[in-house]
Amino acid sequence: MTQKRHHYRVNMFKQTITITLFYPQADTSAWETEIDFLVYKLYGLSYDEVLVVDPGTGITREEYERG
Repeated sequence: MTQKRHHYRVNMFKQTITITLFYPQADTSAWETEIDFLVYKLYGLSYDEVLVVDPGTGITREEYERG
């Protein structure tokens, strides 16, 4: 992972947490989906395993396998 990509992800995590704390009504679902995606990849889950863990995931098989 490049330094730039790492900083982007860390900032995304921080912003999601901050927004959720101060504006609980804010829609952070897009960021949460991206965070879920990163965690699934970190643990090396296949797409089929992701569906077991999170059957309602908003991530398509194509997006997951591309990412």
